[in-house]
Amino acid sequence: MEEMMNIMEVNTEIAKKFSRIETELSTLFDARTLFETLICRIEEEFSIPFVWLSIIEKPELSELIQSLCSSEIIEGRLNIIPEAVLLNITRNNTTAILANDTLHPFYELLPASKRFLIRSLAIAPITLDGKIIGSINHGDFSPERYRAGMDTRLLEQMALKVSLYLSSFGTFKS
Repeated sequence: MEEMMNIMEVNTEIAKKFSRIETELSTLFDARTLFETLICRIEEEFSIPFVWLSIIEKPELSELIQSLCSSEIIEGRLNIIPEAVLLNITRNNTTAILANDTLHPFYELLPASKRFLIRSLAIAPITLDGKIIGSINHGDFSPERYRAGMDTRLLEQMALKVSLYLSSFGTFKS
């Protein structure tokens, strides 16, 4: 019974952290600030050592990519990747992916300028108008941080909200 209460307390605290981040994101009005805030707040709230973005290289995303590349916060935390790579990794599905075994297929998501020693990761696909355009990625030194079977609902909910905010902006000018 005590173990169940501890799990409930931990889950409640995790939900509060996601809620604080989502509340802050709801006040923003452009993509660059949204992603800057998202990266910084995830790192702060969850003490995650590596948070970065992977965005698909497509002409219709060039304005978003230019905006993100102009950010000092996002610089070095952005990887522009071919669409086929991301869709293969996500299986064209918006469900979050957790991994701590056989990480090699996920290395293509890492920014070229920064190679981290990652032993577990979480990948949360983001969409624009219902189509996957990238992912928010979390990496950790510990192989126990993210592992298959963990509940990803709150992470998926946050990625969905980020996707909805992106769609509502209508433009990617910063």
